[in-house]
Amino acid sequence: GHSTAHFMMKVAASALEAEDIAVATDAFEDSLKILRNVGDAGGDDMKIAVRGCIRGHKLLAKETEAVGDYDAAISHRTRVCQLLEEDDRIVPASLQRAKIAYLRGAKGEYEDSAAVLSEAIVGLRNTSDDEVFDRGELLIQCHQMQAICYAKSRKRTDALEQYDELLRLVARRDGRDGGRGSKRYNCALIHKSALLVAMGDHLS
Repeated sequence: GHSTAHFMMKVAASALEAEDIAVATDAFEDSLKILRNVGDAGGDDMKIAVRGCIRGHKLLAKETEAVGDYDAAISHRTRVCQLLEEDDRIVPASLQRAKIAYLRGAKGEYEDSAAVLSEAIVGLRNTSDDEVFDRGELLIQCHQMQAICYAKSRKRTDALEQYDELLRLVARRDGRDGGRGSKRYNCALIHKSALLVAMGDHLS
């Protein structure tokens, strides 16, 4: 098992050098499957295979996004998210969810996008680990995107709740940074006001 996994990782490394990302990713996935089957959960080979899978799927996601194949991109980013969560890397996994939500929004699937963002928000609120990314900033972006998704899918009350939460987070964060970004607070306030006007028109 180990020798086959080693061989597959050599294939993957060669394919990466040749910039054949799809072949490299498949080879990393094969080696990961073999290592899991032989019970090598914590070894260096496993870490290399997981890192290779993550890198490969991220690159393939970018390639497919660039040509407008959003379904394929969503599939690749979902796999990245799964691998990161298995490794307890919740903040980077939430970033992938935010990217998936953006792609779903680009396809006009606003309710699905909002659902994915809910998962990202839960993950971000349940961890205190900032890791590489800024958790607070990502949380703000998720609430902002979710407010837009709810507004576009005519869930105006839900959208208002998101804007209220967004304003609270932005006020707290930008206040701490000496008022930096108060422009985005005003921007969110304008969007909330426009939504209230739309709701008023709808009710009348």
